[in-house]
This record gives sequence, structure tokens and C-alpha cells, in this order.
Amino acid sequence: MNEGMNEGKVKWFDEERGYGFIRPFKRGDDVFVHIEDVKGAGYKTLGAGDLVEYNIHSGNDGKDRAIDIVKFEYVYEEE
Repeated sequence: MNEGMNEGKVKWFDEERGYGFIRPFKRGDDVFVHIEDVKGAGYKTLGAGDLVEYNIHSGNDGKDRAIDIVKFEYVYEEE
């Protein structure tokens, strides 16, 4: 995991509309994610349930959105 980045789970993403939302692991409002930022991160799309790390960017309109998106998998290691 990248230190300082937020972590969450994709709530839903509609490729046709070009946006969706991430539910943060830490409590708070869902975070908007736009297809430009998904493709800018090297992905074609996101799927519901994908685990992601991201930074938050406040746009000129004052609304926050996820940027610098990185998918990851959680691997449970038994001791």
C-alpha cells in the first residue's frame, strides 16, 4: 500500500456514463471517480467490489474526486 493514499472499495462504476463511486474504508462520504482518471491510471474500467487506493483532488467546481487510482488485492496470510 502507498502511504498517505486513501483506500476503498468501488461501490459501482458505469463505463457507459463514464463515472462511479468509491466507498472509503474510513468512514465518510462516497468519493466520485471519473473515467478520465481511471484511464489515466492505466485501467479500462473499474468493477463493483474492486479494491483501490486513491488520492483526492478538489476540482475548480469545489467537488472532490478520486485520482491516482491503483487497484490492489487483499491477501489474508495465516500465521
